[in-house]
Formats: sequence, C-alpha cells, structure tokens
Amino acid sequence: MSQKFYDLKKVPNDWRLTRLKYILDFSEETSKNYKSEKNLSLTKSGIIEKNISSNQGQIAKNYEKYILIKKGNICLNPMDLLSGWVDISMFDGLVSPAYYTLIPKENFEVRFLNYFLQSNFYRETFFTLGKGVASHDNYGRWVLTPEEFKNIYIYYPKVDTQKKISDYLDEKTEQIDLLIKNIEKKVELFKEKNISFLKKAVTKGLKPNTKMKDSEVEWIGKIPEHWQIVQIKRLLIDYFGGSWGDDPVIDQTQDLVKVIRVTEFEMQNLSVKMEIPTLRSLKLSDNSKKFIQNGDLILEKSGGGEKTPVGRVVIFDRDPDFPTVNSNFTNVCRSNSRIVDPKYCAYLLSSLYYAGVTVRNIRQTTGIQN
Repeated sequence: MSQKFYDLKKVPNDWRLTRLKYILDFSEETSKNYKSEKNLSLTKSGIIEKNISSNQGQIAKNYEKYILIKKGNICLNPMDLLSGWVDISMFDGLVSPAYYTLIPKENFEVRFLNYFLQSNFYRETFFTLGKGVASHDNYGRWVLTPEEFKNIYIYYPKVDTQKKISDYLDEKTEQIDLLIKNIEKKVELFKEKNISFLKKAVTKGLKPNTKMKDSEVEWIGKIPEHWQIVQIKRLLIDYFGGSWGDDPVIDQTQDLVKVIRVTEFEMQNLSVKMEIPTLRSLKLSDNSKKFIQNGDLILEKSGGGEKTPVGRVVIFDRDPDFPTVNSNFTNVCRSNSRIVDPKYCAYLLSSLYYAGVTVRNIRQTTGIQN
C-alpha cells in the first residue's frame, strides 16, 4: 500500500515508517497432533472454537494441512476484503490454510498491529489492493496476495506508545461494544412491543372496554363481539402467483416488465422499496400476465434459500410507471376494497407472520391453499 493512503501532516514526527514484511512473519506450521487440536474459526466477533458436533460452520474432511495458530498470533482473511476480518487468537488451535497466520516480531505490540490491520478493513483500503475477480457489487472473490500484503506501509511509534494506544482502544471499544449491546436489547424490546401492539390491534381492536366473544381460533383467542368471522379468501377478489424474474434476459421479442422480489420488501413500513428493480425481459406465463396494481399485497410464499421463515407481506402503495409483476417466490393478494382496507389486510397478514403461525394454520384460518 502506497504512502498516499496516509495524511502525512497528521503522522507524528517521531513515528517510523516500514513495511509489514519487516514486522510480521507468515506461519505455515502444521500440527502432528491435528486430531486433538481445537478447530478455530475467524468471525467478526473474534476467533472462536468450532462446534464440529453440531456442524457449525464449514467442516473439513481432514485437518492435517490446517495451520497451527498460537495464542497471540494474528489471523487474517485475505479473500473477503469487504466482509472479512482480522483478529488476535486467544487460543492455540488450527485455522484454515486459506487464512494468513501472522506472527509479530519482537519489539512490537500485537494489539497495535491488529488495530492497524482492522482499520484497513474499516477503511476498505485492502480492497483497493485486491486481485482476482470481483462481482458487480464489489463482493466477489477479491484476494489480497501475500506480496501485496507484505509491502504495505505502516507508521509506528515506540513500543511503550503502542501499548498506551492499544490500552486506550481496548477501553473505548469495550465501552462501544457494551453500548451497542444495550441498544440492540432496546431495539429487540421495541420490536416485541410493536409486534404485540400489531397483533392486539388487528385481533382485538382499539377500544379496550369492548365486549368480547370467542373467535374459536386458538391463536387469536377472543375478538370484539360485533366483529364478523370470515376466511380471508372471502375478502379477496384475486390471488395469483408470479414469474421467474431473478435473471435479466436481453431479448426484445419478449415483454419488458419490472419484477418485484422478496429482496425489495421494506418490512419497516410494509411497503416495496422506492427503488423498484430495473426492467427485465422475460417470458410471462398466462397467470403472471396479471400485473400488480396499486394496493395489491405481495406475500412471500418461498424463502428462495433464505433461513428466515416465509410469510412476510408488503403492500404495493404506488401506481406502477411500467408493467410490474411479482417473482415466482411470491403471490399477490388483491383485496376487495369495498369490504376491507388493503393496509389493514397487510397488517393482519403480518400479524400471522410475527405470531409464528404455521402454513397449516394459515390454510385452516384463511382458506388459501397455495
């Protein structure tokens, strides 16, 4: 990495300049007792021990060629230069040979070097030095070669100053991590409160003193006495599937349309993201020639490989400026606006999702079979 990455005006005059190859050694040491060594994994939360019994993470067939990393060594992922990470190992064990195992030379504070390397992931400077093939969104396999890594410049102070800087960063990062955890807990509590309020509003109404009756649906419980019980399909005037639209096809003989996928769901406000996908050329089935209209509900029917439960729903709340269809992983529910408000339908179906209602429950209570 060239010195141009540094603002030399902000580098203290007493700090020295060198390259990483003079202060970090690459280790390729393996273990003869590899079967009894801990198997370690580099994560954003640090280096952790793999739980092989539960198939946690990627499991190798043989760990004979895995690199022996010792406590205090640094492990760096040179392949994922935007989403990867680097950290100090708190254990002795084995790591993938695809990672760099780095041993600091004497008279250098390992924490200072680790913070320096982590800062390059934060600043994305490693990515500028990568070689290989990157995807259109810059998240491809983009590798930092050993040669490029070794020739990266680093400015450094005396060891005692390195330790003071590291102590300061340890204290501040611990405070920030604690603050993040507390905020995350508050966010989860607000989510739970919001979900509880959502479920209560769509199944109990807004007036707390209303007389109630049994809905005869276990997960719903009691509902206002004057409410009608009806299968959701009775409120719909149309219900249809979508088209395959994940891969654009450049064929002007086919119909140009916009395709809404689950990735375009904006769950915070139950709507489609403002940036609707670009035009795609694909062959439409007879079913999918039913284009999406303003007020239609788009329901996730398949995760498409996602680990999250299916059943999320959004409302298409603006007039399309171009023929728009939904992807094959979704269905469209078109409500009868004379009977039920589309936005209310969206909240009602969302309450099913957040309540953890199974597909079988949905079929029983809604009458929808697809």
